Amino acid sequence: MKNLLSYLTIFISFLFITVHTHSQLNTIKITPVFTPNYSFVLYKPESVISIKFKRIEFKYGIIFYYPITKKININSGVLESSKAIEEVYVGKPDPTYYYDGIYKQTGIWRYTEVPLIIDYKLFNYNHLQFYFSAGTIFDFHTGTTNYKIIFVNDPTKKLFWPETNNFGSFNFRIINLSLGLPVIYNFSDKFGIVASPSVIYNLIDKKVSSKILTVECQIGFLF
Repeated sequence: MKNLLSYLTIFISFLFITVHTHSQLNTIKITPVFTPNYSFVLYKPESVISIKFKRIEFKYGIIFYYPITKKININSGVLESSKAIEEVYVGKPDPTYYYDGIYKQTGIWRYTEVPLIIDYKLFNYNHLQFYFSAGTIFDFHTGTTNYKIIFVNDPTKKLFWPETNNFGSFNFRIINLSLGLPVIYNFSDKFGIVASPSVIYNLIDKKVSSKILTVECQIGFLF
């Protein structure tokens, strides 16, 4: 699955670049992006004692902008992201487990993101363009690394849990709500810089889970 999504990322990036290169109108803007972000826990089930995000994370990928009108753009693309998480909870990691008690799971969970965002231009100021953005971001879990699980009640007990296991309440596809205030500075018709501060909330998920709010600032170059 991870290889398939990687190939899909390369194919979509190549397709967007090809379309942009051969577009006489230059309507599609290609944007390699780099996005620092940090997440907060807004809600957790009673069985979850704590959830911690260990560090500021970074996304990277390709976004394309397509103007529908002079005031409205649609942007989408493919981004790779990860979250380093520590979760402590009461119960069993799986129904087949034979220990009831407190468990701690840690690891880095990797995702491929596909945003679908609409930007509405608020106003211009010299070379600056100010927007309001809203839309959804689809997350697809692609793998887990550095996975560890400990039975807190008795750390000496050996737990037969595969390292590639997906992370409990994070093991599913997520649909996120995204709201932002992008700013674009155009040096010319063919080159600009975009900075898009936004907040992201996991609106819909496959299972009942904790609710996470992510604050980020997407930075990219428009070609």
